[in-house]
Amino acid sequence: MIRQIGIPAFFCSFSSADLRWSEIVESIMMQQGIAVNADELSWDEKCKILRSNPVTAARMFDHRFHLFLKTVIMSDAHPIGKVKDYFYRVEFQQRGSPHTHCLFWIEDAPLFEEDEDQKVIDFVDKYITCSIPSVDVDPELHKIVNAVQQHSKHHSKSCKKKGTNCRFNFPRPPSVHSFISRPTTDKDLTESDIKVYKDKLETVWKEIKDSELDDISTEKLFEKAGLSQKEFEKCFQYVTSRNTIVLKRKKTECFTNQYNAHLLRAWDANMDIQFVLDVFSCVVYIIKLYKQI
Repeated sequence: MIRQIGIPAFFCSFSSADLRWSEIVESIMMQQGIAVNADELSWDEKCKILRSNPVTAARMFDHRFHLFLKTVIMSDAHPIGKVKDYFYRVEFQQRGSPHTHCLFWIEDAPLFEEDEDQKVIDFVDKYITCSIPSVDVDPELHKIVNAVQQHSKHHSKSCKKKGTNCRFNFPRPPSVHSFISRPTTDKDLTESDIKVYKDKLETVWKEIKDSELDDISTEKLFEKAGLSQKEFEKCFQYVTSRNTIVLKRKKTECFTNQYNAHLLRAWDANMDIQFVLDVFSCVVYIIKLYKQI
């Protein structure tokens, strides 16, 4: 597909929220003749009902995703741009919950390393965000983001699978604006040099932990850490091992996963959306999924 169509613009994941989507539990209850309001059931009771009929739960997830793809993503509203083509695969986790991995080819999407960085960043900022909406301006989306897009600050066993504190790279760094970071090509770089840059970045994390003000601006946060945005970007390229898009992010959003506002509002469950910088890594990931079959 990549040879024929070109490099996809977005890699997306859409998770299931079978305990959040009451219609799944209600459908199984209807099949079983249980006349109880699903909202009145406990978490354990809902889990028991879902386990009693995993086929219906899987079929309803599949139906929901196909409608979502057709009526939202592929609609004339173009929430992530005009989709030229797409690929997806449904994967089931060990606990039985499905999620979908997708690639989307978008008309007139910029290409990394062919177009200017600013053009790529403008495109990313148009469709991807990690901001927490104001409860006064958009209470519905505020509630959804806080319910399904927050990574646990305590992490989980899954986070530590690869011997790191969090293989999903949370918490993620704040930034005044979005930018593309490339690993340094400085061959004279020593371990001592890297430690200096890491220590400078550590001052930012120290200020995040020490600051009692959640509404502090990122500019003020960097100022308290003794860094400018430009210095932060320079330090970041010395500690990253791959091309990375660092999103505009506040102190309070370091554990917020990126999303598209229109898709998240419609899907109403955890999602992830990333602009494809490294098509090779993207292909390897998809192939690894197929190897699990």
